[in-house]
Amino acid sequence: VQTEWMKAAILKKSKKINDKKIHVIKPNINIVYFSSDFENVVPEQISIIYPATPLFYKNHAVILEALAQLKNTNLINQLKFLVTFDENPASEFTSLVRKYNLHDNVVYLGRLSQEELFKKYSSSTAVVFPSYLESFGLPLAEAATLGKKIICSDLPYTREVLGNYQNVSYVNYKDANEWSREIYSIIEKGKMPKLDITEYSYIQSTSWVDFFKLI
Repeated sequence: VQTEWMKAAILKKSKKINDKKIHVIKPNINIVYFSSDFENVVPEQISIIYPATPLFYKNHAVILEALAQLKNTNLINQLKFLVTFDENPASEFTSLVRKYNLHDNVVYLGRLSQEELFKKYSSSTAVVFPSYLESFGLPLAEAATLGKKIICSDLPYTREVLGNYQNVSYVNYKDANEWSREIYSIIEKGKMPKLDITEYSYIQSTSWVDFFKLI
């Protein structure tokens, strides 16, 4: 497994498994720094980015529901919600965008390279991560490395990946009211011309090499 919480969950599920038979092998992460590019990035708008595919457990719906709650405020017009996939007229996501009349707030970025994604992290006001089922949650580590403001689900995997990272708000993954409040606070603060750097480092204690040695 990739995290300690997954190991604990398996042991809780089956008392017959020997804990020494479960190994925590963290994923290899190639976090690339483009500091010379990022230092000069100036956000053009207030935006939140969610780097994820449109699978049901990624929970994009709760962000759209939260934005819908903000429709009666003038501030919502200033916000862009960036997603890393193409628009699909037949998808549930697009259906919710139509339902909540959020066409002007959603930006479809499509699939991005790592460099393009890191630049979008830097130019965005905050990173949101409402997923409720993850093996690790790589974007959390990426965003924290850049010192970005993060709003994420309050679940074991997020707590483990982010550790003592301070620039984060943990919220109930299914409570649109909580997401709405946190996003509203982001809009109120406005653009962030400089990255709010908070010290964070990803400790690569294990890797694929350990995995292959094991098997």
